Amino acid sequence: MRREQRSAQAYRIGHDLNTGSFNVAMGVNALSLGTSLSSTVAIGYTAGKTLATASNNTIIGSQAGEIRTGAGNTIVGQYAGRDGTDGVDNTLIGRNSGYTITSGSANSILGMFSGNSDGLDI
Repeated sequence: MRREQRSAQAYRIGHDLNTGSFNVAMGVNALSLGTSLSSTVAIGYTAGKTLATASNNTIIGSQAGEIRTGAGNTIVGQYAGRDGTDGVDNTLIGRNSGYTITSGSANSILGMFSGNSDGLDI
């Protein structure tokens, strides 16, 4: 098994994290591009990878919240909230839940709904 595939090796976990406190990261590249985060939990392969300065997020699942930048989000499930950008205070639970939310805030999505389909643009 290659080193980058084993979470136990802590490969690039919180790699760029310079300041912040009370963070938990588990999984290859979890929070790897964060620079100043506080009170954030990211568990899973690339979970919360691009969070830079956002805080108070809980992100659990493979590639969950991978491209997210907003704060105060609860994201659980594979690919949940993956391609979101600036949305804050969202609750996304389920595989692909809120996958494509771009800037919507205070949304609650339960199940496999991307957030941008059937005329709904969040």
